[in-house]
Amino acid sequence: MAADVLNCKWHFEKVGRGNTGKDATSATFNQPYYSIVRESIQNSLDAARYDDKPVIVNFSRLEIDKKTFENFYKLEEHLEQCFDYVSFDQNTQDWVTKMLTYIREHPTMMCLKISDSNTKGMSYKNGAVDSPFLNFVENIGLSSDKGAGSQGSFGFGKGAYFSLSPISTVLVSSV
Repeated sequence: MAADVLNCKWHFEKVGRGNTGKDATSATFNQPYYSIVRESIQNSLDAARYDDKPVIVNFSRLEIDKKTFENFYKLEEHLEQCFDYVSFDQNTQDWVTKMLTYIREHPTMMCLKISDSNTKGMSYKNGAVDSPFLNFVENIGLSSDKGAGSQGSFGFGKGAYFSLSPISTVLVSSV
């Protein structure tokens, strides 16, 4: 495995929306496996690169081990800071406590890897509010113009990804 993957680091920055607690969009997906399959395939179809080639979506499982990916598990430190920061909100503290407990009790985390091909990917332009990558990972209720026939329109489908994660975390990469 490449050293840059093994030494991945978290970068937390202020995103401009002010303070946020638990993202309510994930709560609407009460059938997480059905929802993740539906939403991820819909997202891939909306980003089809070719009219004459099929979009291919693959689902696989991988593990993130605490000994191998030490920097990934530093998420625990960030969650501890979040817990302290929201001391006034018991619901959010309960939510963060669940994530901390999960991380502490699982030295290996199972992950669902969703990859697609024959798609345009998600372009990113720093600071561009209409950037598809930014819309996927950060914005709520915003959707990039995908054109006629697009299935997604409000940007809420990303909640399906978070609803499946016991630590409300997704790792995103696009080419």
